Amino acid sequence: MKGLHILVGKDLLAEFSIVELELLFNGKKHIDVDEIRAYTIYQGDIKADSKLCTWFWQLITEMDMEKRMRLLKVSERSERDLMKTSILAMNCANWLQT
Repeated sequence: MKGLHILVGKDLLAEFSIVELELLFNGKKHIDVDEIRAYTIYQGDIKADSKLCTWFWQLITEMDMEKRMRLLKVSERSERDLMKTSILAMNCANWLQT
């Protein structure tokens, strides 16, 4: 735990239970498609009842757990990359304005 306490302060870690820490470090062992679907926010012209979304959710439901995990990792990685790109773009814009 010493190494972890160097990276993340004891005070911050104390805010989490063992179960919460395990979830943060290891992720879920089961991906509940209905839960993800319930919290999905659709944007633009995409609607929850469109053929594309119906097909997508059917495909995800039929996937085994390993494929669902891979899909979730890809989507999380894409989101992080998008955030990094946005931050870089804002920093460049700020630099150009000075």
